[in-house]
Amino acid sequence: MDIELLSRILLISILLVCMINEIYQFVRGRSTMNWSRCEAKVLGKGTRTFWHDVGADEQKPTIKYEYRFEGNRYIGRRIKYGDLWTEKFSRPSVNLAGVNSGDSLEVFVNPDHPRQAVLHRGYEGNFIFNMAMFCAVIVAAIYVS
Repeated sequence: MDIELLSRILLISILLVCMINEIYQFVRGRSTMNWSRCEAKVLGKGTRTFWHDVGADEQKPTIKYEYRFEGNRYIGRRIKYGDLWTEKFSRPSVNLAGVNSGDSLEVFVNPDHPRQAVLHRGYEGNFIFNMAMFCAVIVAAIYVS
């Protein structure tokens, strides 16, 4: 095999993994619409900052909350499900606005798997656009010589 073919295979493999993750996030986000409401206590809240070589930074909101479901105690950290960019680096001030350590808040718990909980229901992102872009790049990688 030549290096060009190997690089195309690697690119397509990476894109397929990203597509599978995107589909997973979308399906999981949609499933949260049927999850049970539950009261939780905020144990901690923050923002994780990522610095780049060019000096720009990205911020990831973080939260840790404790909730009880059917008599058992659980710790949750997930804010929501979203596309690759939104899920990791969305607007911390919007997602955690008005939330402070020690506050009580409502979370949504998967009744079939109570260890799974989210602060916000649904999916945030642009699923159709992302899928179209992944497919376009895959097609280009296959057919462009």
